[in-house]
Amino acid sequence: MDKRVLFLSSILMIVFCFPGWAQSPIELPEGPLRLIALSLTDPCPICAREAREIAFQLLEQQFQAGKVFTTTGSCRLVRTTLSEDNELELSCHSPRKESLPLLTFYFHTAASHLDGISLADFTEDRIAGEFRSAPPGTVFDGTVETILFRYGEGSTYHYSARRGVIQVHCRLLTLKRRSP
Repeated sequence: MDKRVLFLSSILMIVFCFPGWAQSPIELPEGPLRLIALSLTDPCPICAREAREIAFQLLEQQFQAGKVFTTTGSCRLVRTTLSEDNELELSCHSPRKESLPLLTFYFHTAASHLDGISLADFTEDRIAGEFRSAPPGTVFDGTVETILFRYGEGSTYHYSARRGVIQVHCRLLTLKRRSP
C-alpha cells in the first residue's frame, strides 16, 4: 500500500505544479482520468476509493462553476455518438484506446434540462439548434461555461461508472461547426 500512496502523492505533486492546469483552453484532465481508470482495476478497495477521491478533487479544481473554456486547434468539441442528447466530447480524447473514462460536456436548454439547473444556465436556443442540426461526429469550435450541478461527485460534474463517463455540466456560449 505504501507504493500506491507514493504513486498518488506523485500524481498530486505533478498536477499542482503544472502551471497550465487551470487555464481557459479546453485540455484533457489526463491525471484524474488515469486515477479513475486505476481505481477500477485496483484490487484494494480502500486504495481504489482513495484514488477516485483524489481524482474527483482534481476535477473539482479544473471544472469550477463559472469557469470558461475555449476550444483550440488541438482540442475541439465533437457531437457524441452516444445516445445522450446535448452531449459533446473532446477531439483530443480517445478513451476506448486507453481504457480511460470518457469526458463529456453536457449542456441544458429550456426544452431539455435536468432538475436543479438554473434558467440562467440554459444554452440559448440558437446555439442548441446549431448542435442539433449536426449529425453525431460533427466537430465544433466553441466556448463553454461550467455550471452548478448539485447531484454529482463535484459541484459541476458527475461520474457514471456504468457508462464510464464523466459528464461536466455546462452552458454553451458559442458553437461553430468546423468544415469537414
